[in-house]
Amino acid sequence: MRQKELLDLIATYSRIEFPRKGQLRSRKVIFRTNYKHVSKFQSVKCGIRTVHAESVNEYNFIMTLEFDHTVVYFLEQPFKLYYVDDEGNVRFCFPDFLIYYDDGRMKIVEVKEASEAKKPETERRFELEELALRHHGYEFEVVTKEDIERGLRLENSRDLKHRLRLLVNPILRDRVLNALGSVDMSGFELCREIYGLTDDDLLSMLAHGCISTDLSKPLSPASIYSAVKRRPIFYEQQLRALERRCI
Repeated sequence: MRQKELLDLIATYSRIEFPRKGQLRSRKVIFRTNYKHVSKFQSVKCGIRTVHAESVNEYNFIMTLEFDHTVVYFLEQPFKLYYVDDEGNVRFCFPDFLIYYDDGRMKIVEVKEASEAKKPETERRFELEELALRHHGYEFEVVTKEDIERGLRLENSRDLKHRLRLLVNPILRDRVLNALGSVDMSGFELCREIYGLTDDDLLSMLAHGCISTDLSKPLSPASIYSAVKRRPIFYEQQLRALERRCI
């Protein structure tokens, strides 16, 4: 089938089916047969919501999303996607994650083992899925275990997860944000300038999304921090997608 014919069929038959009112996920994740293998992540970013992960890779990916300051919100099993295969048949799938970014982007991510993602039939299915998703305004990416574990981002996210239990001192937080209002500063500079501030305070603020730094680098007093600059509301396109859900 020619690409133009395929795109025409996608425009005609591809659609997104969101969960019914009152449901968060489009597909049930936990069953009697697999409940021991499903991990749960308590996400502060998602409003103290329990996020379900069907594998270790998904759990680790969720952890990196939680502490990525460019991520506003994310959902697992967000909707049912109908797409068209090479024979013109309408098929469906349940994407793994939908991510809302602070620049207005909405991205679907499939988390797969590299061996599975490299299979020709899987690669083609993802290509067709991407065509359908782009028709509906979503970006698409396949993420593997190697992608998730590359560099220090996952290790730093694990450290920050434990710091979510710590409360952020509102007075110190406001002083840090004021200091970072016009210029980025290292942890050492901030602790020297703000009386009573410690590196642990900064890491707690980082965990709670008050400030940001490059999580691909080691976390230390030399880390350069910035105030998180984000629009206080979702972008219009993101809001339209969220309004179809009961969140």
